[in-house]
Amino acid sequence: MIGKILKSGSFGSKVDYVTREKHDKRIFTPDTWKILGSDGLVGTKRRQIIASFESQSMLNHRISNPAGHITLSFAAEDRPKLSDKKMLQIARDYIRMMGLDKTQWLIVRHYETDKPHCHIVFNMVGNNGKRMECGRNRYKNKKVCEALTRKYGLALPKQENPDL
Repeated sequence: MIGKILKSGSFGSKVDYVTREKHDKRIFTPDTWKILGSDGLVGTKRRQIIASFESQSMLNHRISNPAGHITLSFAAEDRPKLSDKKMLQIARDYIRMMGLDKTQWLIVRHYETDKPHCHIVFNMVGNNGKRMECGRNRYKNKKVCEALTRKYGLALPKQENPDL
């Protein structure tokens, strides 16, 4: 398993990407992605999710880029053991181990590639209004991914380098 911490952007752009809102609807049909879980968000519609993230981000105006985004990628050979329930369990363990369990998050799985993967969109503003320092920590990300790879007996995706 590899976790890739992605560059900042708005909550709208991140939610639109993971829910394929701005993609070609002929290719990215509703069966190519699925919301696996969330915490701290009100509603399941695009506007409700974005408004929930933006509302919490207002608790700390000093954070200029509050939208976080991490992709968890798995080896193609792990596909048979990665049910939605198992991927959600792994992603929730990742969130907890990264220290992101004290802020809002959304987990969306994509099905359109051979490599199983999911996206975690999270708020850099914690539930208490403080900055989530761990959200962009590449060293911690690498250690957490290594630990979860061992815990769940996963393989490293081929032709990818861990995001250091």
